[in-house]
Amino acid sequence: MRKITLVCAALFAAMAVVAEPAVTELFTYTTDQTWGEKTFEAAKFRDVAVHNGVAYVLKNSEARIVALDAKTGAYIQDLDVTGVSGGAIALSAIQVLEDGTLLAINCQASCSTGDVKVYKWANKDAVPEILFAGKLDEALRIDAFYYEGTLEKGAIWTSYSGGEAGKTCKAIKIPVEKGVAGSFVSYPLVNTYALENSSRVIYANDEEVAIAYKGQLYVWSIDAEGVTKVKYYTELDGKINKYSNNVKLFEFDGTKYMATVHWGNSTGTIMNPQIIVYSYTSLGRWSAAGLTEVFTAPTDLGTGRNTSFFNGLDVVIGAKGFYVYMTSIAGGMTACYYGEPETPTDTEETPVATPQVKKIMHNGQVVIVRDNKMYNMMGVEIN
Repeated sequence: MRKITLVCAALFAAMAVVAEPAVTELFTYTTDQTWGEKTFEAAKFRDVAVHNGVAYVLKNSEARIVALDAKTGAYIQDLDVTGVSGGAIALSAIQVLEDGTLLAINCQASCSTGDVKVYKWANKDAVPEILFAGKLDEALRIDAFYYEGTLEKGAIWTSYSGGEAGKTCKAIKIPVEKGVAGSFVSYPLVNTYALENSSRVIYANDEEVAIAYKGQLYVWSIDAEGVTKVKYYTELDGKINKYSNNVKLFEFDGTKYMATVHWGNSTGTIMNPQIIVYSYTSLGRWSAAGLTEVFTAPTDLGTGRNTSFFNGLDVVIGAKGFYVYMTSIAGGMTACYYGEPETPTDTEETPVATPQVKKIMHNGQVVIVRDNKMYNMMGVEIN
């Protein structure tokens, strides 16, 4: 009887094992980090973009891009930045296209008097080329962008920062065809809200453009004549100043998610920057009640002055979960994974495979199949 009981208990234990999604911190850098021959002072990373297992990070206030292993944070190499210069910040934001092409924009404090520059690298071993360099139509700031499509046919989208409430702000489209950037087109975004201090285009196409700013997400529709109209306006938690200017909207396993960074309080005081991921069912004006918090991580990236609330954020979808990467100009960099484990945990012992157990009907009764043997519900083997 003891043997039967043990077998039965083992069977039911094996059947009950279900991997629950959890947050795993992959790596975090909060202090001076030396890679190659240079140091990221106080781990001041400005932006991050991830592709094919490589995380590309920008050094704040310098023309430097470092390639890291996206799962371990291990240094791979510095990218060639020959000829990268100009602007208030030589490299301010980065994006990687599906084919592995890297794009980066400078920070230009006055776009009507100084050139906005967008560089491209065919891969991490390539020499940079200039995709676009030119002045725009406002003496305002641009420091981030969103690229839509491919280099064969796509567009650089950006928006001015430094507007005032009640005045016209603008989204800028720079079309790209066959790898060549054309002349820019500006779309006035008439609204009653200020888009200042590093407002950032989150996504865009010829029909609508979405811009994030301090916990607010604006979406304008664009008609055939290029006239814009506010489509909806979302304000996280019903307050501004609590979140960064970066938002990622994505879907995994049939659920819609929003990733952003909680970074301050309602008065704009910088606190510990922290990834926060919500699930949601639809977009529109909502309060916190319209979102379901999935997880937050981490809690130890420090504090620091950064009144623009600028940060880097990227999301990569895996087979059983998703990876979230965040950079903080004053607080460091972190990467985490949310979901079921994709690989077994490394231990010194040899992993033991979980027995494959299932229930089937056999001769009119429910039986348990384990390791190609059948047992009744009491755990007795059936010949």
